[in-house]
Amino acid sequence: MIFKKKFSTEKSRNKTQTVDQNLTKIEQKYSSMAEENILKKLRETFPSATEDDWKRAASQEIDGKNPSETLQWNNAGSPTFEAYYHPSDRAVLTGLKNFQLSASSDPLGSPRAWINLPKINVTNSATANAVALDHLQQGAEGVLLNISQQTIADFPSLLEKIEWPYCFISFQLKEENISALANYIYTNSYEPDSLAGAFIWHTAPAHVRALSSVFSHQKKIKTLSLQISASTPTTEITEALIKGVDTLEILSNAGVDLAIGIHQIAFSLSIGTNFFLEAAKLKALRALWFQVVRAYGVANYIPSDLHLHIRSEVWLNENYQPHSNMLKATTAAMAAILGGCNSLTVEAEEESNSTMKRIARNISNVLRKESHLDKVADALAGAQALDTLTNTLAEKAWKDFQHQSKSGR
Repeated sequence: MIFKKKFSTEKSRNKTQTVDQNLTKIEQKYSSMAEENILKKLRETFPSATEDDWKRAASQEIDGKNPSETLQWNNAGSPTFEAYYHPSDRAVLTGLKNFQLSASSDPLGSPRAWINLPKINVTNSATANAVALDHLQQGAEGVLLNISQQTIADFPSLLEKIEWPYCFISFQLKEENISALANYIYTNSYEPDSLAGAFIWHTAPAHVRALSSVFSHQKKIKTLSLQISASTPTTEITEALIKGVDTLEILSNAGVDLAIGIHQIAFSLSIGTNFFLEAAKLKALRALWFQVVRAYGVANYIPSDLHLHIRSEVWLNENYQPHSNMLKATTAAMAAILGGCNSLTVEAEEESNSTMKRIARNISNVLRKESHLDKVADALAGAQALDTLTNTLAEKAWKDFQHQSKSGR
């Protein structure tokens, strides 16, 4: 009796399962049919639009004017941002996939990581040190110390209580300060490759071999970070390529192994308010510099090896006061971050004003913690309009670079 009851229960269970499976198949079939019918209805009701359809609709919105002309964004000396981009134009952009930003190795796990690097103009070492410590305690990951006006900087006082292995310290400096800085690092017995930062130069220093040799044990310091003057995007890219190649030639002539020396080169660029154009500028420079590196036969280099330091310089406009610099810096910072910067300096409207310093420093913090720009490695990847702008900038800058190189500048 127990066996019969068990057998009957199992038979009933199997029968129930079969019914359920059949019902699932029926539901899937009719669901699929319903979806096909819905899609068919949608296609009939909303047929695919052509470029001419778009032009007609757009023209009606602008009083019958030509949208291809009226809706363009024209920038003096820079490529035009078109009103319409056709899918057929994507073929020439496929190579840009190789330069999309990959997820960073940020220890906090952010796919899009950048270093918040407030600038401090050093006139007194003790005062600058107090400001630097405040920045680091309030959310900055590093500081940019401008000591270019000092013949010999007092590094023990300037860097007192700053734990350099745990932050990114950059300097705008003269060659006269290199020996004192190297001595400071040696005196503090920092472990090899424990320090990160950059030395930013208007022009490459004369004694690059000595510079490369002295800091060879600290490979995460970009000893040859080249500052680029603010200009049009094409001019800035061209200047960066020329300065970079000149530096490579100096390294080569000095007998420095380019496979090592090339990793010390970085660029420091200014950033403006034209969001798409500025983001495209950074992407174009990263792609073109990679081509230069490969032309020198360096195989152990990938696009993400290039460190781009971006500066949002002070911008004052009476029409937007009292917050013009904050508004400009926010737009510029977004372009820098989404364009692929590695470190970002937002200059305060008044360095002596503690509130303005806090506002400038917190722009990066807000864009990271509240706008969540760190959550996607490359939010602009694959955007056809942006890629087209990047490609156009790259082509123009490359032609200018080749022309100036052939003419001997």
